[in-house]
Amino acid sequence: MAKGLVEVFVELHAADHGWLIGVCGRLTRQELWRDMPGGVSVANLLCHIVEMERFWIDWGLCGESFVRDRQLEFDRRGDLSGEEIARSLTARRVRTQAKVLVVSESELKRPREFHGDVLTGAGILGWHLRHLATHRGQAISHERWLQCERR
Repeated sequence: MAKGLVEVFVELHAADHGWLIGVCGRLTRQELWRDMPGGVSVANLLCHIVEMERFWIDWGLCGESFVRDRQLEFDRRGDLSGEEIARSLTARRVRTQAKVLVVSESELKRPREFHGDVLTGAGILGWHLRHLATHRGQAISHERWLQCERR
């Protein structure tokens, strides 16, 4: 049986989140919060992912009210442990997937103004996966840089 958009979304989303949750245990607290030259820390990226999923899924896809302080996601400095970040990511993954699994076909097709564009619900899911994968790639590069720094 062929997979549809929702099934593919859940599969890719789970894979990305699995890696991101795993990095919380592979890096020390100091490493999680260490900024990459010219960039931000892995921890800041992970905090951003939790909030951006609220933005894309809760507000964009499901139309729930939402107030976001995006800059705060990147201004945080060492206030959470790897375990706390992993718990936050896990809870967000569960919420996101629960919402996506029950979204109706009509909501996937319905256009809405979102993030400076007109997107269908399906378009929001596609853009969200792209955004999530970009941040996973940044976190992978950051982890590799930290591993080199250990040597």
